[in-house]
Amino acid sequence: MVVRSVAIVPLFLLVIIAGLSAQMVRNHLAFTQLETEVSFWGRGEYMPTERTRERTAQGIEQLVEAAPRNADAQVLHASQLAWESYWQQSPALVESAIKAQQQALDWRPARPQDQRLMVEYKERAGDEP
Repeated sequence: MVVRSVAIVPLFLLVIIAGLSAQMVRNHLAFTQLETEVSFWGRGEYMPTERTRERTAQGIEQLVEAAPRNADAQVLHASQLAWESYWQQSPALVESAIKAQQQALDWRPARPQDQRLMVEYKERAGDEP
């Protein structure tokens, strides 16, 4: 009986770890799909439809809500907002992109590509880098 009780605890932990791992894999696959979509924006003749842009924005917002301290998700969110600001000519969206990029920098300050994007977004907003 004692052996059975002892075996249940590791089994229970294994089930919890498997569930968390499955969620991480789903989030990573969603991130990869969304990142791929945004990476094609502005390349060649590709122009995403309004529906694609909306679905992409919703997916990115879900990722950011699920893991608000994930710097990669924040960078992706900033990129999506920057593109939307370009298409809509919206200074408010540029400011939102700057905020998302700043959050990514706060959590991962030593990454040079994040620094370059911050400079680019601030230049679009007319701010000094």
